[in-house]
Amino acid sequence: MADYSIDLCEGGIATAIAGFDYRGTPEHAFDGIIDTHYLGDLQRGWLHTTTGTNWIQYQFTEAKKIEKVRILSYEHNGQESIKDFTIQASNTGVFGGEEVLLFTGQDPEKTIKDIYDPSHWYDCEFSNSNLYIYYRIVVTSHWPGNAGNNRHINEIEMMEKVQSGTPYIRPDNITGLYNISSSGILRGKASEGFIRPTIKQFFTSENFEEIVSQQPIKSVIIDVYNVYEVQAQVGLRSVEFFNDTTLIPLSTNFSAYAAGISQSEPYYYPKFVFETDLPKTGAGGYNSWATTSESQGIDRIIIVFDEITQFNRIVINNYHHNGGLVYLDTKDVKIYTSSDAITDTTPKAAISNSTLIFDGTIPQHVEQNVADDWEVPLI
Repeated sequence: MADYSIDLCEGGIATAIAGFDYRGTPEHAFDGIIDTHYLGDLQRGWLHTTTGTNWIQYQFTEAKKIEKVRILSYEHNGQESIKDFTIQASNTGVFGGEEVLLFTGQDPEKTIKDIYDPSHWYDCEFSNSNLYIYYRIVVTSHWPGNAGNNRHINEIEMMEKVQSGTPYIRPDNITGLYNISSSGILRGKASEGFIRPTIKQFFTSENFEEIVSQQPIKSVIIDVYNVYEVQAQVGLRSVEFFNDTTLIPLSTNFSAYAAGISQSEPYYYPKFVFETDLPKTGAGGYNSWATTSESQGIDRIIIVFDEITQFNRIVINNYHHNGGLVYLDTKDVKIYTSSDAITDTTPKAAISNSTLIFDGTIPQHVEQNVADDWEVPLI
């Protein structure tokens, strides 16, 4: 059985046939945000407003051998889910006859109107013997909804196949140090002569701890893509770092930055998230980070350690105030480490010498005045 890489749609260019809604431009289908609700004039996802044949495509910076595409599309508030479609590839981007047909499919009609239901994702797996720069999804029909012709795709992911037990070399900003892919494949910089073990050799706790401990970390960057309530502020109560069971104490030995800070700034500085001697219960002031509603659920918070650090566990408490206000809770995030001191708080901005260590959802804090510790499953 094949394994697959993480989503590779970062750093490229998303385009689509003319006629898409100005609130549903194609890049929104590749930004990692699956929430389809309107945020003012910001639409998350690609929205096309005509029938016939429509297409959306992704142009990689270098050719990729994509063998799995995941599509999230469903009918909601005037946005119809796609039905019949094909996936095509090209190295010219012309799609005038030189393209290759990789997949023909029909996205099933959705009966559940909850966007976060896993059944909405349609996984397209196919054989691909070549590397291509352009991958295009061509839509020819859609399921009937409540607004006629508004075809909509919330999110698209593209992945390469990785055979179990074989090397997976990916052009990340890896500085020759070991790294672990989301599929569990050990990877590193090929130019360093790094020889990867087999999966069986890799999956031992001793080996895992040895690999993780060799990653020098200067910064940890948390990019927030979504919160639990549309247009809500972003909040976090605490983020702690461990080596095994030993908590790394943090007080004045770091700096913290964030794109957004609540209007009650002295109460919600980003540094409070990382200080390890602050309470995790009680009122949420001077012990947590929160933003204004202008963040619209998208933000970035960063810790820069004074000294190079190593850790192999992260524990998070999502935001709460005496057990309430959990609608501010951070939801979908990507967490990166970097060997550089990162201070750019622009959400989703490029990060030098970085490694993605988590891409997923942080659980909402229980509505109780308790410490609700959640350990991040690092990849």
